[in-house]
Amino acid sequence: EKFTNAAVATFTIMLDPNKVKPLIKKEITLTAKKTESLLYDWIDELLFYLDSEGWFLSKIEKIEIKNNKLLAIVYGDNYKKYETAGHVKGVTYSEMEISDEYVQVVLDM
Repeated sequence: EKFTNAAVATFTIMLDPNKVKPLIKKEITLTAKKTESLLYDWIDELLFYLDSEGWFLSKIEKIEIKNNKLLAIVYGDNYKKYETAGHVKGVTYSEMEISDEYVQVVLDM
C-alpha cells in the first residue's frame, strides 16, 4: 500500500490520476537489494514512462512486493489529453524514509 500511495502522490502533484482514463496497460517488474532502492526504482520507472511515452498513471490494479522484487500492473493514458500542473522531473534518495507507518519521498520538480 505504501508503494501505491507513493506513486499516486507523485502523479497527483501534476494531475489527479482519477481524471485519467485507464486505457494503456503496463506490467512492471523490478528487483533491488534494498527496499529504499526498490521504492526509488518504482517511482523512477513510472516517471520514465511519462517522459519517454507521455504515459500518465491512472490506476494501480495490482502490486506485489516480495523479497525486494516488485510486480505491478498499472494503467494510464497519454498526458497530452489532459491539463497538467507542473512536471515531476525525478525522485531522489534525499530524505527518503520507509517506516511501518509511512513512506517519505522527495521529488525534483
